[in-house]
Amino acid sequence: MEIKDTSDYLLPPFFESLHRPFHQPLKSTRWVCEFMNSSKKVLRASEVNIEFYLFLVNKLHSEYNRNTNFELSGLSSRSAIFAVFNYLHEQKSKQEKINLIIDTLRCNNRNDVQKQIYSSYKAASYYVNLAKEKLNLVNSTSKLTQYGKELVLIRTQRHSTNLTKAEKVLYFKLLVKNDFLLFISLCLFKKLEFKFNVENIENLYFDFIDHFYGIKHFNYNRRSLSNYNIVREAWISQIQILTKTNQIKSEFVKILKSDPVTSKWFNDLHLNFTTYINENFKNDRSFESKKLDFIRFYEKCIDEKKDVKGFVNLYDIKENIRISYVKFNEFVSKFYEDEKSKRHIFFSNIVSSIDGRKRFIVRGRPVLKIKFKHEIK
Repeated sequence: MEIKDTSDYLLPPFFESLHRPFHQPLKSTRWVCEFMNSSKKVLRASEVNIEFYLFLVNKLHSEYNRNTNFELSGLSSRSAIFAVFNYLHEQKSKQEKINLIIDTLRCNNRNDVQKQIYSSYKAASYYVNLAKEKLNLVNSTSKLTQYGKELVLIRTQRHSTNLTKAEKVLYFKLLVKNDFLLFISLCLFKKLEFKFNVENIENLYFDFIDHFYGIKHFNYNRRSLSNYNIVREAWISQIQILTKTNQIKSEFVKILKSDPVTSKWFNDLHLNFTTYINENFKNDRSFESKKLDFIRFYEKCIDEKKDVKGFVNLYDIKENIRISYVKFNEFVSKFYEDEKSKRHIFFSNIVSSIDGRKRFIVRGRPVLKIKFKHEIK
């Protein structure tokens, strides 16, 4: 799957929005392609969603009947599909079914089964969107693209939500082609999550794409990006991209490096990611560790009555942390800026006896002692 090297690809592509959960099941796009491939008439854009919806209800009803373990996040439930299937099949003709669906979508006061029609129809429309607008399996005239044709030719497990190896490879290529930046970045951050046992990588992930790629949109909509990450994590799981230690499997790295454009994207991304770990992440972790030590030794000085009216000499803390004057001064300044909004911090340069040691400089002022207004918890 060659990607053309044009100016449009200076910034690797990414999806600005995704729907959780309806964009999660990749297999749904195969069903869209199977429907398009089996359609005996040319469908207008306005007909695609409702025609596919009828196809999908029948397909899911058949699968739920056949397989008691059939389930996947983003699919309508067994009970919903059974209720919708039975309700629609009370109608004698296909056109009557279509009219019933249209009426249901238009009405405001829906009964229980109508609510299930509305919800499952919405899901079906997002499957079409994923196949058409996101992955380019279907073109603007509702015909299969070369990728859509390739997908339906792949032998698959009968109606199963599991993907075959060939399907996984094709979906990976499609996601790389259309969502490289955020999809592959997330794979790398999953590695970071495992290696350093990070409980929540989202803030790091946000900061990375903002800092290195200038994508500020998500700064104002972080809840949405969190939901988008859940969708991408579902794709990562379905394709089984990562090893047990969250490394990208070699077979997928080979795919990335097989095309000159994606190879460049990957090399640049990996370089930026490595820089972030060394210059941002590790420094932040080191700072957080020193911050805990600083607070612990401050409290120790208070317990041992080494303070004067709550003011602790910074040199007493520095002796335990054991770093140079310059590094400690940098730390104290950063500590103050980071913590001043969370707790009241006071500095003092007043001593009861002569102390000729070099003062620390915080915001341009010489200081020797520090005090927290409230006890640190």
